[in-house]
Amino acid sequence: MATGDPHYRTFDGNHFSFQGICTYTLVKTSGKDPTLTPFSIVNKNDMLKGYYGSYVKSASIKVKGHDITFSKDKRNRVTIDGSVLNLPVSLNSEGINIMLSGTKGILQTDFGLEVIFNWADTLMVVLSSSYYNNIEGMCGTYNDDLGDDFVTQSGNIMTDITEWAKSWSVPETSGTCWHFPPCTDEKKSLYRGQSYCGLIEDANGPFSQCQNIISKRQFASDCLFQLCLNDGNQKAFCRALNNYVSSCALTNADVSPEWKQLANC
Repeated sequence: MATGDPHYRTFDGNHFSFQGICTYTLVKTSGKDPTLTPFSIVNKNDMLKGYYGSYVKSASIKVKGHDITFSKDKRNRVTIDGSVLNLPVSLNSEGINIMLSGTKGILQTDFGLEVIFNWADTLMVVLSSSYYNNIEGMCGTYNDDLGDDFVTQSGNIMTDITEWAKSWSVPETSGTCWHFPPCTDEKKSLYRGQSYCGLIEDANGPFSQCQNIISKRQFASDCLFQLCLNDGNQKAFCRALNNYVSSCALTNADVSPEWKQLANC
């Protein structure tokens, strides 16, 4: 999953925040098992207007000879091989269906790949277990080993998230591709209280119904990351909380509407 500006969760469960406005290989088949249907997914990030941060602008899926793209500026539509089409769309001969479900666009295949994009702040990839240990990219290795998710295309394991993510960037002709520096723990500490990101972790707060389903700790960490980058900007705070609300909604977990009043959003 990539959510917010953006924060990632790998198939094996690693969480990390990364800021960059380039195009990145999110997940692709490694080719280890030639019987699996090959595919690749790249996401394009862009600069948030008025914020020091980035967001997922589009997701492009290459599969069975087609190039299928969800783009934030084409809500309820999808681009297939250059043609913009209203949803739903079926490529029956290829076993690919793309549909609307509430505020989400969903691509489903007959071989175990599902891609979900809400045209706002969340991109999710779901894979069949047949792809276990047969993928690579920023979604990790999908092999139940947390220790090797941050491996480069050349096979080197890295501890610097920014440098690792750069290794998965796709060459672009645009000169605007760059990566943000990390945020210090000292500065993040300014926004840990209940009036800021601590609201997410409040056991009696508006997010309590969702906390056991979607990681409160990780989203509180993501919130700190966003506020740190934006010097406590109120709109950035509300955006961080909205990211959690969106993720809760994907799993049909309830969030009390009073969160907006408590957070002044």
